[in-house]
Amino acid sequence: IFAHGFTMSPNAEVVLRCRNGEYHVGSWKGDTQEHGVAYTIPAEDVEQWVSLIGVYDGKAWKLYRNGQLVASNPDAVGSVKVGADWYIGSCNGEARFFNGEMRNVAIWNKALTPSEIQMMYEYQLALLEGRDPTGQMAGADGAKDAGKGKGKDKKDQKAGQRPLRGTFPLDIHGEDRGEMADDQVRTAKGDGLNAGDKITKKIDGVDFVFHWCPAGTFKMGAGRNAEEVTIEHGFWMLESEVTQSMWQSVMGENPSKTFVEPDLPVNNVSWKDCRDFCQKLSEKTSLPIALPTEEQWEYACRAGVDARYNFGTKLDPERASEASIDMPVMTHVNERPANSWGLFHMHDNVGEWCLGQGKDGKDAQILRGTGRSYGMQSGSSHDRIPTDPSTKSETDGFRFVINPEK
Repeated sequence: IFAHGFTMSPNAEVVLRCRNGEYHVGSWKGDTQEHGVAYTIPAEDVEQWVSLIGVYDGKAWKLYRNGQLVASNPDAVGSVKVGADWYIGSCNGEARFFNGEMRNVAIWNKALTPSEIQMMYEYQLALLEGRDPTGQMAGADGAKDAGKGKGKDKKDQKAGQRPLRGTFPLDIHGEDRGEMADDQVRTAKGDGLNAGDKITKKIDGVDFVFHWCPAGTFKMGAGRNAEEVTIEHGFWMLESEVTQSMWQSVMGENPSKTFVEPDLPVNNVSWKDCRDFCQKLSEKTSLPIALPTEEQWEYACRAGVDARYNFGTKLDPERASEASIDMPVMTHVNERPANSWGLFHMHDNVGEWCLGQGKDGKDAQILRGTGRSYGMQSGSSHDRIPTDPSTKSETDGFRFVINPEK
């Protein structure tokens, strides 16, 4: 189906292919021994669309069919370096070629997690069935039910199919723009900026890293309570929760009473404390710094993904903590993978104070990403907790945004 290689000098190849009635993913180099895993092609796959993903995770080769793991083989050898181009549909111009249609091909520079693979399959399936992949993402059960429809009359099935418009957005798409001048940060309108673009501001010797969140429209909330919201102006969001070292550099002291380390999120701060921090940092930098609105926070958290989490429909321990109120856990910022706009820990670590809009009572403010402190598995993209703004807790903190001048 596609291959890196092959070359005869030295003999080497990395490949995902159909061969002798099997799906096969693997590599070989300099000898006749192959490394990889194979799976017998089911009869029902003939003349049907099938999603195939091959992964080497450092311990084993794994093959996923329609989002599900179907074969795994432990192996000390993974992908190999090959002095050749990637070839799609054939192999270096040789007679070996794939005789069929392909809707999407992607090559990743990392091993995708099972939840990422399931989410990508659901995304591609929605496109094939003519559904909006961002507005009708199915859960695991939904994907299973939708898959049953693939056995219906082929004419009906093909009539509803559309070409794939791209893979599910899992990686950071922005580029590192270094230390952008303050006036450029302050007046950014989005021209020449892409989602996830990164800048670094060094303040009193401490690095504050931000990512660009462009203007756009998204579905806020979930189920019947979901509503379309437009973010009219792009903004910069801090890539992590405010750390204890960041807080101390601005406020001169560390209010955290537990989990005390410089690179852990600051905690034991009220909504007013966080507002005071933003005001003081604004005065120090002359930048328009503020707590994010709820709309900004959820838009940035989702980063284009209309699902319970920004990495899929199910909790993935590799991306968000499963800790509960009975077993609080706090991790160093940037410890788990970021979302597709470069933002870390939107679903775990501390709950994050936002600017409420008064709909929960005039005195209530909102905590987002609050799963750990309120006993949920992990705060989803849409979970929200109205909270007394004077509350101080070891499980709550914040991050902030820079709102460019309109």
